[in-house]
Amino acid sequence: MEIVEVERETIRDFLNREWKPMNESIFGRYDPAMWEVQRYSLAAHEDRELIGAAVFKIEAGLGKLSQMITAAEHREQGIGGAMLAEVEEICRREGCHKITLKTYWNSEAQRFYEGHGYEVEAVLRRDLHGVDMCQMYKFL
Repeated sequence: MEIVEVERETIRDFLNREWKPMNESIFGRYDPAMWEVQRYSLAAHEDRELIGAAVFKIEAGLGKLSQMITAAEHREQGIGGAMLAEVEEICRREGCHKITLKTYWNSEAQRFYEGHGYEVEAVLRRDLHGVDMCQMYKFL
């Protein structure tokens, strides 16, 4: 056997052929569009100043929040909560059943998300650059 790196196009037909029966047995259907990734970016402005941002994607009915931050001088004013509510609304509108995110373990950020109904799914020891993180989720 030989394993080599190839362009995705080279294996496209193989993947489609092999995933079709697997998806049909697990999900009851095969629709390649259900795996397409939708990417979103939100910006919060006040008097034309950018004071917060969120980046997330939707894939296979799952919202994945990858970044959300509020400018330091604007924290604890409800901006993060408002952005998170908008992320959740877009995910609901697009048919998501769940949102996930990763944040620093035992941090203000974790407590913020817990205050908005998110739960710790797993603690990821020595994860990003050796720092403990936690995987969190919320069902919509």
